[in-house]
Amino acid sequence: MQRLAIALVSDDTLGEYMGAAGLRMLHFARYLKSRGHEVDLYMQPARMIVAQNNEGAPSTSERNVSVDYEEFEIRAPEVFRTHRRKYDVAIAGTLSRRGLAGLTRFGRPIIHDLICPFMLENRLAYKDLNPLKKRTWEREFEADFLMLAWRANAYLVASDRQKHYWSGFLTKAGVWHSNYLDKPPIIELPNGVDMPDETSESNLPKDVTAIIGKVDSHPDRQFLVTNGGLYRWFEFEPLLEAVKILIGKGRDIGLILQGASHPDKAADAVSGSDDLRKLVRNLGIEDSVIISGWLPHRFRFEVLRRAKLGVNLHPQGLETDVSFRNRLLDFAATELPVVTSTGDIISDRMVDAGIAIPLIGLEANNIAFVIGRALDAHWGKNYHLACAGFRAQWDWSNCVSSLDDAIELAMETPAPLECLSGPPINGILDRMYNLGRKTAKWILRR
Repeated sequence: MQRLAIALVSDDTLGEYMGAAGLRMLHFARYLKSRGHEVDLYMQPARMIVAQNNEGAPSTSERNVSVDYEEFEIRAPEVFRTHRRKYDVAIAGTLSRRGLAGLTRFGRPIIHDLICPFMLENRLAYKDLNPLKKRTWEREFEADFLMLAWRANAYLVASDRQKHYWSGFLTKAGVWHSNYLDKPPIIELPNGVDMPDETSESNLPKDVTAIIGKVDSHPDRQFLVTNGGLYRWFEFEPLLEAVKILIGKGRDIGLILQGASHPDKAADAVSGSDDLRKLVRNLGIEDSVIISGWLPHRFRFEVLRRAKLGVNLHPQGLETDVSFRNRLLDFAATELPVVTSTGDIISDRMVDAGIAIPLIGLEANNIAFVIGRALDAHWGKNYHLACAGFRAQWDWSNCVSSLDDAIELAMETPAPLECLSGPPINGILDRMYNLGRKTAKWILRR
């Protein structure tokens, strides 16, 4: 493949406190650079997290900041509009709202990464909003997403389930219309397993050593651990009740809850951290529960290594079925047994591989029973061999090489908008709505 200039554009954070979406883009960048391409990232650098204006976006001066991370140049997504002409291809995150102005003006191939079922996640994250505001937000998210989807030349998904979901979504929305391709250009590219590096305790950051110190102060205690963010759809209530049941039966167990707040999002918007702490107090298990914030991604494995069992609890439903629970892969990386609810692609494949115990039913007594059995089980040589086989199958190098196919497909495929005949995609009602939204925002800013 010829050498290309490629831009990665996403609203997600890239840096020490990035989540799964940032890690995915970083792996993309590493691979593309190893293939000889010129790569720049338009994302939210870690240093832009702290100082933001009241609307949660960087100020004008911050947008012009350039940050180096792993020899990649990172700028705010808004800046892509200024620099877009230098790139041959753009790879955009699922809901790239901050880089949308540049992406919609980008006249070259776009690959739209659809790993995040954002509409389903937003309905859970913002379920407590009043109905009018909730509907307004949903419509804004959907309009911005579709604006990019209309202009994409190829699409990435993480699983076959996601492929079916997005096929229905985009067909229903009219993006994949009758004049478009019979077989839309979709490439399956799942996330891989991030292998942990060995780190001496003297080099660990304070937020990690604080947790390790609390764990080491109870050498005989068996610790459970969650991994990733405690978003509103994580079922922490029955898990805490299950811990209380196990303690009541005489077990010396502890629970480490990671990601109770996210560094680049308001905690109340995406997590139930306040409700979590209140419930811990009401159950009287403060001495057995360690609540941490979002840990630096390179050192998250240090906490997992000190646990006896991983726990992953999500309700059954379409959101779980379509989602790709990336941080479950970390349990396989550290060979930590895990008790998990089923339904999402990673949980199901870990269960099939024999490295996870399925949890059917999220009642506290059932959770306590399954966790107790898992803590008493002997996880021997066959388990470790199964983890090694799973990691080999989900190695990042096996997954990310699909980017070559996606780039080739995007460069030879017209976007849905180019195949459209008839009225424009934005009708008079949508135009009136967008005008009213912009006017309201302008008034509120004054």
